[in-house]
Amino acid sequence: MGITKQKLNSSFRDPDAFVFKDEEGIFYRQMNTSYQSDFELFICSGLYQLLSKSEKLVSHVETNDVVFNQSIHYKTIKPEQLPFISYAYEWSFDQFKDAAMLTLDVLKDALDKGMILKDATHFNIQFLRGKPIFIDTSSFEKYEDGMPWIAYRQFCENFFGPLLLMKYVDPGMNKMLQIYPDGIPLHIVAKALPLKSKLNISSLLHVHFQSSFKGTTKSVKKYRIQKNRLYALIDNLYSAISKMKVDQRNSTWDDYYTDTILSKEYLAEKTNIINQFINEIEIKSALDVGTNNGVFAQLLASKNIDVVAIDFDTACVNNLYNTSKNNKVRNVLPLCVDITTPTPAIGWNNDERSEFVHRNKFDLTMALALIHHLCISKNLPFDKVAQLFSSFSKTLIIEFVPKEDEKVQLLLNNREDIFSNYSQQEFETVFSNYFQLLKKVEIKGTGRVLYHFGIK
Repeated sequence: MGITKQKLNSSFRDPDAFVFKDEEGIFYRQMNTSYQSDFELFICSGLYQLLSKSEKLVSHVETNDVVFNQSIHYKTIKPEQLPFISYAYEWSFDQFKDAAMLTLDVLKDALDKGMILKDATHFNIQFLRGKPIFIDTSSFEKYEDGMPWIAYRQFCENFFGPLLLMKYVDPGMNKMLQIYPDGIPLHIVAKALPLKSKLNISSLLHVHFQSSFKGTTKSVKKYRIQKNRLYALIDNLYSAISKMKVDQRNSTWDDYYTDTILSKEYLAEKTNIINQFINEIEIKSALDVGTNNGVFAQLLASKNIDVVAIDFDTACVNNLYNTSKNNKVRNVLPLCVDITTPTPAIGWNNDERSEFVHRNKFDLTMALALIHHLCISKNLPFDKVAQLFSSFSKTLIIEFVPKEDEKVQLLLNNREDIFSNYSQQEFETVFSNYFQLLKKVEIKGTGRVLYHFGIK
């Protein structure tokens, strides 16, 4: 009996190649016969070696004994497997910026080797070992002298335009890519940008002028451009993007661990307890829900655990990304995800790009100083929270914050207390329907309790 293989729902638009996985969840990319000459050039020119060695492109091995469709098969490659999948509408500003600059770096390296990128979608990028990496090995085609970059407008709609919106309007504007997954149309970007953006020559050239251009793909293909001018275009885009910054406003959780009872002593005690919990189990991957400034995500990372750290606060996520990058922490992936409205499934038939809650599985879920925000700020019952967390992993570390806690009282200052079921006893009763209690420890002097649960 042959190995069962499944084509990815997101891999059907490129006639030259597609991605599939086997019954063990191992991913492969089949190169079709239509891509043979370009793939041979990709290898023989040294472009693959250059990009993979510099960790700009995911590396692969050939494994031609695994075939999905023999009638069009040329080669099968097995790429390095990615621990987690994320999308551009979940990235912070600097993640998005780094992904854009990587795309231009890859394009420039391709031109140096006589090739060019035939597309420039944000879906070509994932994050691996703390930095963006190009994953679409079949995006390269032979460069012909005078050929324009057909994907230039696509790059502006997928990267340059969204970055301008994040810079000038709000750091969370990349979430518009959920509505426009093929790129935010430039006429929409232009209308949303403030007037002062026209004073910037790069945004004027790459967005405002382009937004009024009505040319067809056919007319673009007829356009000729010298290679040195193509390099100049890339350099202009790269320079403009590299200079972009967002206003580093104070985040929602800016002083969470320095206020009142949330002191250094509280943080130290909490760290000790979590260390005890972690040391008792084997964990390779973890989801940190409501990561705040990432203190505990980094604690897990220091123990060689791969961590996805999510928060709705874009400033927190961006700060954690930059902190991890500066400290060369390669196993933390911060993402802008609000667990109360997690990323939905989008695309063709609503299953081309999967929703966050079903995309990745973890050994551990961690939810610290979060339950009161979910159950009081968002009116979520304990049952809904427990059910969701039980779907992520087999182990849960969660902090219960009692109603008497001053942080809870702050939440209740401007609303009626309708939360008669918000109690430690009710919390334990409801969570016991989904989990087995392994251990609970009170954080001294706070009334807060840390729970270590295992799935039933």
